[in-house]
Amino acid sequence: MKIELVDFSVHKFSVPKVETAKEEITERKTLYLKFKNEYGHTVIGEASPLDNFSLENFDETRKKVESILSGKSNSISSLKINDFKEFENLLNEKFANFPTLIFAYEQAFIKLAINSAALQGDETIDFIRLRLNKCSQRCVKSALLTSTDKAEFLTNHSRDNNSYTIKIKITDKIGLSVIQEISNQNNIKIRLDPNGIWKYDEATENIKLIKHLNIDFIEDPTSQLEDNIRLANEFPNLVAIDLTAKQIEEFYYALKNGVKIFVIKPMFFGGIGKMLDFIEEARNKKARVIISTTFENAIAFNWIKLFASFVPSETHGLGIRINTKSSINDILCFKTKDVITDVLH
Repeated sequence: MKIELVDFSVHKFSVPKVETAKEEITERKTLYLKFKNEYGHTVIGEASPLDNFSLENFDETRKKVESILSGKSNSISSLKINDFKEFENLLNEKFANFPTLIFAYEQAFIKLAINSAALQGDETIDFIRLRLNKCSQRCVKSALLTSTDKAEFLTNHSRDNNSYTIKIKITDKIGLSVIQEISNQNNIKIRLDPNGIWKYDEATENIKLIKHLNIDFIEDPTSQLEDNIRLANEFPNLVAIDLTAKQIEEFYYALKNGVKIFVIKPMFFGGIGKMLDFIEEARNKKARVIISTTFENAIAFNWIKLFASFVPSETHGLGIRINTKSSINDILCFKTKDVITDVLH
């Protein structure tokens, strides 16, 4: 099967404000890449680098795409591939520093293969083809992000029969009173996301203060991978690795060194095949994998939903923003218990 990159466009849009240890995010940019096969069939893949978070930044990725299209790059613009693993290896060789670009190429390759019934018998293609069919029929326990403040959330949900996992983004201070008040509700578990703003000693003290509450886990307490691995071993099953791991090798390193919870953004991961392999390895080691988004557009988001279906026991961070509980099932097939909500305070 042949695949060729033929065009691209930039999509820019506003997002709800997110404060991290590095910056304040209010805008998102992604690249839509247009590919075609030898029969003229076209598909779109989405590359969505996020400056200071993904391995590559947006401008670097755009320049790489322009270089491929101009023919000036020593990379590839047109490929003929006999199987997915061959394609994956070639992408990793050519685009080692551009994982979101690899992700876009693989999206397109798999869609072209499935749509044209190409590569029948290829293990990866057949597996994803089957999984896509099952995914369309399966409910996934997924994230609900809402602008609802703490008081309104407690008023609306503290007395219903559903269980909720609440994600609290921490900015300049821990907000212990907020965490305590929400934790007092019997049907609520809490996920904390300090976005790496704590130093190691500060993280240790804060976790000691709150570990007795209904805490599901704490994502990236510090900005340093080694510190987070150390905290994960000091507080078992309470600390998750997220964006402090930049490459696939760092996720495997954390897994080898005792981390049991991973929050993974597949578009930064550098490939669909790599994602599937890590999920399998983590589950074999009894580690949890939660799939998360960073405000991708619909093309990449559909693949993120697919990955979430590989771990049906978890509540994933799929970033759906709605205002009322009644509209959940209109957007995505949810199991209405285990809904995760951002409480902005």
